[in-house]
Amino acid sequence: MICAGVGVFLVLTEAGMRAAGYIILSLQDRRNRIAAEKKGSFRILCLGESTTQHQWPPFLDEILNASKAGAPFTVIDKGRAGTTTSTIVSRLEQYLDEYRPHAVAVMMGINDAGGHMPVVLPAAKRPVNAVRSLRIYTLMRYMRMHIAARYGGARAPEQAPAVRPAQLTYQELLDASCGHQSRGEYAQAESLFLRAIDMAPDIDTGYLWLGGLYHAQHKYAHAEKLFLKALGLNPACPDGYYALGLLYQTQDMFGEAEAAFQKAIDAAPWNDGFHFKLAWLYREHGKYRQAEAAFKRAIELNPRSDEAYVGLGGLYHEQKKYIEAEGAFHNAIALEPRSDRAHAALALIYEATGEQARARVYALRRDNARITYLGPSAASNYRRLKDILDRRRIPLVCVQYPMRNVGPLKKLFEHDDNVFFVDNEESFKDAVRQSGLNAVFRDMFAGDFGHCTDTGNRILAQNVAEVLLNRVFPHTYGI
Repeated sequence: MICAGVGVFLVLTEAGMRAAGYIILSLQDRRNRIAAEKKGSFRILCLGESTTQHQWPPFLDEILNASKAGAPFTVIDKGRAGTTTSTIVSRLEQYLDEYRPHAVAVMMGINDAGGHMPVVLPAAKRPVNAVRSLRIYTLMRYMRMHIAARYGGARAPEQAPAVRPAQLTYQELLDASCGHQSRGEYAQAESLFLRAIDMAPDIDTGYLWLGGLYHAQHKYAHAEKLFLKALGLNPACPDGYYALGLLYQTQDMFGEAEAAFQKAIDAAPWNDGFHFKLAWLYREHGKYRQAEAAFKRAIELNPRSDEAYVGLGGLYHEQKKYIEAEGAFHNAIALEPRSDRAHAALALIYEATGEQARARVYALRRDNARITYLGPSAASNYRRLKDILDRRRIPLVCVQYPMRNVGPLKKLFEHDDNVFFVDNEESFKDAVRQSGLNAVFRDMFAGDFGHCTDTGNRILAQNVAEVLLNRVFPHTYGI
């Protein structure tokens, strides 16, 4: 009976997920068909993944049609969550035949690089492929990925779910608090952290995490008090001293930050990250001798740290010790050949020392390394997409992801015409500086960006609209 019950549950879950997906896509297709039937409009086909589907296209439609540019606009949203660039390109000609767009705007590539789940290649056996086609299988992979991200190695509190049952364990309270904090729900996070502390007032973890919340809100005095409380409960806690050091560093309190980082090192001398952070503190304050020693100690503890070599190389570069800097950056490249920072620094060093030919070589390698933002499959599929559009004489609008540099896309189409670029780097960085991450992003799944809030989607749509209105629309109509 248990097995039968589980079987029925799985069947119903699979059916429900398929039905929900069908309904969502049907509604989206219906909206697209209605939009495509609008006569005399300038049609823009939007392609992408979950960062596009139901995200910025509705705002783009609103902005364009409020612009009074001389023609109505139709925005067709064909974003698909979880898709890859290969799938997007494979469906392009079908979309072109169906919607006859005047321009195509595309933002894609993050899923190819593993931003969500890795792509599963077809297996040799049909039963295996049948199982992989199930929505439940995809759901289990998704859950496994997030569990691994949360518990595999370094803790990632920002991934914690918002759990709200009446009775929670101490750890569940901490996890729930982090879930609220990641979404900018600071009052709820604070309330749950305080409940956790009330439940276990003699454990230092709750004080540390609540202190981190106050630090993020710039409530420095509150944060310091909690970090000191945690250290009073556990004087040998290296994380407490490290958190205190970061707090003091934020406030430019050099002496206090140095002392705190040093105590963290005394408590955990094997932790290369503590030495690395102390090295950066020294470097920021021009204490080059101490910074060099700390970077070298971090490298001694972790010889595979390309970041430490880049830091050491930068330290030498600032002092114009070009030979030492060159060696450090080459060591970084040996560990991470795609290190665009190391290649960029070497290009500057060789330019400063008059070795122009070598400078050009490393500048090219820097640019090639930055192309890896796209990934090899994404770069290839961007070119395939451009070839298809060229045959139909449809302009391509390449939209870079928020926070990322548009340079790799421009490099990809360096000598191609009829391509327009949307730069979302500085506008998003400005928004984050002014309002914080949580005002712009709902999550940070890609590391440096994530799914946008309405605020973020409106910024993105505004950037796309400016390119369409100022360049693509006049270009298409010869204005």
